[in-house]
Amino acid sequence: MATVIHPTAIVDDGAVLGDDCRVWHFVHISAGARIGRGCSFGQNVFVANDVRLGDNVKVQNNVSIY
Repeated sequence: MATVIHPTAIVDDGAVLGDDCRVWHFVHISAGARIGRGCSFGQNVFVANDVRLGDNVKVQNNVSIY
């Protein structure tokens, strides 16, 4: 399956997302972030640069990861 990014989400150039990810409303994934396959980011999540997440991680709404 392909990664799905909601139209209101921002994924900066230089961020890398694995296959089968779901990026929902108002998410911001910063340049330099590396995301594994099968991850899900709920509404209003922020992922800072240089963050590394493995496979199948679920981040609930309104969480910031630095």
